[in-house]
Amino acid sequence: MKTRIQILLLIGATIFVISACGLPDNLASKMEKIPSLAVDAATQVVTTLEAQMEILPTLEAQVQELPTKAAEAQQTLTDFNGVPDEVIQQIFDRTLTLTSYRMDVTVIQKDEVTSTMIYEVIPPDRIHAIIDSQGLITEQYIIGPDAYMKMGGDWIELPVEMENVYGLAIEQTRNLITDVALVGPDTLEGAPMMVFTYSYNMHNVETKNKIWVGVLDGYIHQVEGVSMIEGEKYTTLSEVYDFNEPLAIEAPIP
Repeated sequence: MKTRIQILLLIGATIFVISACGLPDNLASKMEKIPSLAVDAATQVVTTLEAQMEILPTLEAQVQELPTKAAEAQQTLTDFNGVPDEVIQQIFDRTLTLTSYRMDVTVIQKDEVTSTMIYEVIPPDRIHAIIDSQGLITEQYIIGPDAYMKMGGDWIELPVEMENVYGLAIEQTRNLITDVALVGPDTLEGAPMMVFTYSYNMHNVETKNKIWVGVLDGYIHQVEGVSMIEGEKYTTLSEVYDFNEPLAIEAPIP
């Protein structure tokens, strides 16, 4: 009982001292900072909320696009389940819908790179190509029916009339392919792909192609072709990218 009374007296004395003399200096200074800290915390919360509110329209737009993108992806996936010969034709149909793309081509013979080609294409009739054939560099343009070439320093207009080069190349290839087979799923740079193989014979040259088709977009992303020409093996690797990106191809000379 005595101890309890002593504790109560001690608490009472402490309260009296705080009331009369105030808090110790270090504690008082901390107490004074509380309102400022509270304001800072509230300001930070408001700023964070404002930032989140600013990106809400973008998030809402992305959410609204999800059903369309999912439907397109599902359609592409469904196409892969068909007969391989029919699927290949659908892939070529899909290629014809492109509005632009870029393609890098490397030709290898006897384990050495013999030529490289860089293409910019705006279907159906605009093509820009830079070709490096063992150090001999040429640059070419096809603009509708007109063709231009630079070898060295000067541009010349070629005395030929081009006609639907892009479309004809695709149509000729699709009509000649045989032995279509589905290899199965794969990835390119982390993106899901479906791989097919097929053969075609053009100008008495037999070529076996292996193509990687994007699961989510249905476009051909990579082609690996092997051809035999006069007993020599040629491997051609084509990488296609920048689908439907803004691209301008104009004649190099008036």
